Amino acid sequence: SEPALTEEEETLRRAKKRNRVIVRNLSFYAKASHLRAALSAYGTVLDVHIPTVKTSSKATTHRGFAFVTYSTVGEAQRAVDVCSKGEVEVKGRRVAVDWSVSKDEHKRGREVEKEDDDKEGESSEGDDSSDDSSDDGSEDGSDDSSDEEEEKEQETKKETKKEAPNDVSDSCTIFLRNLPFDATQKQIFDLCIPYGQVDKIFIVTDPSTSMSKGTAFVKFKYKAAADRALEAGKVEEDAPFVQSKDVQFDANSTNAGIILNGRRVLVDLAVDREQAGKLKVERDEDGKAVKKVGRDKRNLYLKNEGQVGREGWEEMTKLEQEKRQTADKDKNTKLRSPLFFINPNRLSIRNLDKAVDESALKKLIVTGITRGLVKVEEDDCVNLIKAKGEDFRAFVGAGVPTFDPKNVKLYIPSLYIDREVVEVEGKKKTGASRGYAFVEFSEHAHALACLRELNYNKTYSKDYAAFGGKSSNGKKVDPKLVGMDGSPKTPTLCVEFTVENKAKAKKQKERIDKVKGNTIKQIKETKKKEKTPSRGAKQREKKRLLREGGAPAAAPVVDKSEKAAKRQKKEKVVDAKQKRPKNKAMMADEEDKAFEKMVQEYKVGFQKEGKGKEQKGTKEKKKSAADSRWFD
Repeated sequence: SEPALTEEEETLRRAKKRNRVIVRNLSFYAKASHLRAALSAYGTVLDVHIPTVKTSSKATTHRGFAFVTYSTVGEAQRAVDVCSKGEVEVKGRRVAVDWSVSKDEHKRGREVEKEDDDKEGESSEGDDSSDDSSDDGSEDGSDDSSDEEEEKEQETKKETKKEAPNDVSDSCTIFLRNLPFDATQKQIFDLCIPYGQVDKIFIVTDPSTSMSKGTAFVKFKYKAAADRALEAGKVEEDAPFVQSKDVQFDANSTNAGIILNGRRVLVDLAVDREQAGKLKVERDEDGKAVKKVGRDKRNLYLKNEGQVGREGWEEMTKLEQEKRQTADKDKNTKLRSPLFFINPNRLSIRNLDKAVDESALKKLIVTGITRGLVKVEEDDCVNLIKAKGEDFRAFVGAGVPTFDPKNVKLYIPSLYIDREVVEVEGKKKTGASRGYAFVEFSEHAHALACLRELNYNKTYSKDYAAFGGKSSNGKKVDPKLVGMDGSPKTPTLCVEFTVENKAKAKKQKERIDKVKGNTIKQIKETKKKEKTPSRGAKQREKKRLLREGGAPAAAPVVDKSEKAAKRQKKEKVVDAKQKRPKNKAMMADEEDKAFEKMVQEYKVGFQKEGKGKEQKGTKEKKKSAADSRWFD
């Protein structure tokens, strides 16, 4: 059992429930002694409690507000009446004092504020985790130093604070962007204090969730301090990213930038509400500006095309919700890389019935384009021209491109249904559909019309969506067709623009262009061969002209009779034999024969000459022998 409270502790516990006030907009330099000294003028202060938060393993700081308990209700009321006018200062800073209420009353009060849009005079209460009493109210755990400041911030359009007019004109206030969503006032204070004395810090929060938007306003006491912070925040766009778990700053550095929890903080001079509205831009997942009007090489302005609202989301089946969540997650993951872009002429269709074939899908696409063109405006076509960085003025007034259902191939070059690959008797064949398809369009307007007509349209559920026929058969409800609330839902098609890799898309385009070029080249060569007559045709035409006296005829006369055909064939054979040129083999044979004849002639001549000399020599030899005999 818990130990019994002393009489003094019991008195204090009761006083906290009735005589307790909250002091907001408290300076970070203020201590309990400063509060007691400033508020003791209105009554006897029994207790001062300043909630703290741990900033590191050893250091702690308070959260910008405190609780003060008076001895009587009258004293607490006197303090609220006097201090609510903002005339009391604690440590050189004006504070606001109001009644402290329980957490439940505080939540109910905030709901009334949202409904009635009446934020003045509402009390707030802090979430004090270190408070010993669970019955006592505690300040709401937001990062703002006061509810009054938060209300002022929520009324602005461009996260600009609503405070004294000279806050912007004196150039002492800076605007911080790309802050961590869990950044506290203490961290921002430590981040900015090296550049000069900090007067106020406002963290911008979302009105509906009370979560930080990643932006804040910091007001310095002197303009020179704001100038130093602006100079320190300047950094090149391609500077390396810095990882850090703790606050990092360097007041003397000119190019390191300002880093908080590993995020580079973007620093700008605060502007008034009107100027902020002109500077407002949309940003993607990486914090980069998304320009709907202007150059957008990756077509990121089409990212949210096909998104379904909250009402539509609640009417989806669990299966369709999972498919859409998976597709959206994959798309966001890919688009974080600059290598991926959104193809404005290609659609992906998910949650498709497996019984739908290419012919049925083509019929569906034609229907989607025909009916969806009324949902496409000329500005949709001009936005794509602007995204490409081209001059869009020539396209203004051109209207939306028309569609001819009789020439589908011209407007839909390719259509592909992803199918399973099965092996039958050792050969791979395409099997059943996987439930999604891709469609390529020649015109962006036609792709946009098809998306807006087919995406989340229950008209096409029965014939084309997966399990669409089962949703209206009157039988037992399939578990896949049940929504989040357990009631039966009708599945629909999920249609969106595809996200593709730039390098792969470029290679694919080059390959397709090469195939098209080869096809066109073959067609041209075929036509050229048909128009150019062959050598034989030229010779026949020449002979015909010679037979007719050299006068060229207007058109070749073809005698189709059998006799004329035989005569022409015979003349052709004769002419070929007479005028046939000698080939190399025939010429070589004639040369060999001539050479052999010459050799034979030489042989015969040598034989005759040799016999004559031999006979003459024999006679002379016999005669000389007879003359030389001794006995003659």
